[in-house]
Amino acid sequence: MSSGDSSANGHKNVENQAQSLDFASRLNLGATSAPKNVKGKENLINSEDQETMELYSRASTQEKEISYLREQIALASIRESQLLNEKYALERKFAELRVALDEKQSEVITSASNELARRKGDLEENWGNEASLYCRIPRSQISQIGLVHAKSEFQAFTVKDTLKSSTEKHLIIGYQLRRSK
Repeated sequence: MSSGDSSANGHKNVENQAQSLDFASRLNLGATSAPKNVKGKENLINSEDQETMELYSRASTQEKEISYLREQIALASIRESQLLNEKYALERKFAELRVALDEKQSEVITSASNELARRKGDLEENWGNEASLYCRIPRSQISQIGLVHAKSEFQAFTVKDTLKSSTEKHLIIGYQLRRSK
């Protein structure tokens, strides 16, 4: 029995030794893997910290950009206000110039109209003098029958310049005067 027992005990010892070795190796693995797990956690924490830092950096950059854009918007708003003020000032000045131009044109038209009326009066006076000379109608009669008739008489003479004698001319003038009354 002792040899059988000892072989059975030997087998148990071998199993126990194998289990102990297995346990020892697990402990060893656990001990060596523990720093690896700690390093893994540190790497995980570091990578999370790195992502957080990148996000923080992006957020900071975007905040700076937003601040810069707000400043640009404020400057653009001020510039727009200045341009609108200049535009309104120019529009007022343009309106004033337009009014001044209209007044000046009105003055020029009035002056030209007065000058034309004066010249017309001079021409009518000269026309009456010439008609009385050519027609031998007294000036008083020309004013009575009117300048229009005297002009038509004068025009009749110029058209009918073929008449040679002054008596024929007087007869035509007399006829035209009677017809116009």
